[in-house]
Amino acid sequence: MPVQNYVINTRNEVAGQLYGMQQSRAQIDSGKVTVAAIDVAVAVKKGAKDREIAAGQAGADLAIYGITLRQQQVEQDFRPNTGAALYPVGFIAPILRDGFVNVVAQDGSTNGLPVYVDTVTGLLYKAAGANRVRSSNCVWDVTVGVGAIGRVVLTLAKQTAPAA
Repeated sequence: MPVQNYVINTRNEVAGQLYGMQQSRAQIDSGKVTVAAIDVAVAVKKGAKDREIAAGQAGADLAIYGITLRQQQVEQDFRPNTGAALYPVGFIAPILRDGFVNVVAQDGSTNGLPVYVDTVTGLLYKAAGANRVRSSNCVWDVTVGVGAIGRVVLTLAKQTAPAA
């Protein structure tokens, strides 16, 4: 068999991308986007029907159902990029249920502290605020500044992060 010597040209620290060599450990699922379009690297909750998803989180101290992942084939299909959300209504989006993923830290992040989710947009924060609720199964895995790419650990089990 010939030697396959090639480089995978994937940048590090891209929102919606799995962190490190997590492909073999991460639990990835998919769901049909309902209600409104969803971007990558945002929290999603279960929809009204089986395998449906919508941006946000159901309520305070509840689990994030998943975080949408970047899918390069989809990006390629939507060139040139219009800036619209990547997954339109009716699209099947990949979601991380358990693992490490890069996200945009809207107001920065602090390693080990809980993640707060905007109940409408699904954006991730380090502090409480309007429309933000604390997640029970997601914590920040790195400290970064406002608007930087951070990393979260999402698990199927409840996390024991200290209150912010």
